[in-house]
Amino acid sequence: MFNLILMTISILLFVYGAANSRQYEYLTDTLDGGDYPLKSLYSVGFALRDKIKVFAIPKKLRASMIKYAAILFGEAYAQYYTDLVWAQFLTLSLLLFPAILLFGSFFGSEAALLFLLIAAVMVYVVWNMSITKMRDTIVRRSRQCVDEFPNAVSKLALLINSGMVLRDAWRLTAQNPKGPLYELMRFSVDLMDNGASDIEAVYRFGIMSDAQEIKKFASTVIQTLEKGSGELADFLLGQAASLLAEKKQDLLQKGEVAAGKLIIPIGIMFAGVMLIVIAAAMQSFSGL
Repeated sequence: MFNLILMTISILLFVYGAANSRQYEYLTDTLDGGDYPLKSLYSVGFALRDKIKVFAIPKKLRASMIKYAAILFGEAYAQYYTDLVWAQFLTLSLLLFPAILLFGSFFGSEAALLFLLIAAVMVYVVWNMSITKMRDTIVRRSRQCVDEFPNAVSKLALLINSGMVLRDAWRLTAQNPKGPLYELMRFSVDLMDNGASDIEAVYRFGIMSDAQEIKKFASTVIQTLEKGSGELADFLLGQAASLLAEKKQDLLQKGEVAAGKLIIPIGIMFAGVMLIVIAAAMQSFSGL
């Protein structure tokens, strides 16, 4: 009975949101269907957020979500993507929760508690997919940017040392087709093309990478540009050499860790081979 009440309430909430969703449809029309396969339904979440106060985003959560969205999508779109992710969470939760309870009703009252727990777990999964996905994406992208960073700085240093200005060298380095670091560099190029200064574009690049090494690099480049670009080539050459040395050391450490992890399976394999040899030897002796 309790599951039936919860299922009814969830369905009524979804229907209410759908009835008031028309005015919010424009918010999802331009979204990529590949990234947001159920985008046409997210207007239900937008409606519930505005029409029912209990579904509004908690202030602390909203602040952290806006911070993550600003890093991923830029400050201009941070509020929109925060509201979109919250609407996605509400919509998917109100779809899955009653569906699982309805499915559980066919198994009788004995399985009611089990399916209630399954429904709650699915809501938690949706929470992770929607709310924490931005944070996880930032962490993963930050690590990838740090891995690509030494090569990018090395190329940038060579181009500027050959006589290019920072803007042209940055544009040429950003043409690498793969990697999140180069995507962020191309974003900086777009900012430059739209009237932003080199300093502003480099600053945004550092912020959106969300990596301390890159932020420090961007800050130093900005300070050098403010003093005059004469020292920029020397700074980049020194930075490239330092980053490549650090990357080499990091790779050596990862290799040592990987080798250490292989000791146990190698030992097990060796023990297995020894057992086979001993068993074969014992068989041969017993046959004599």
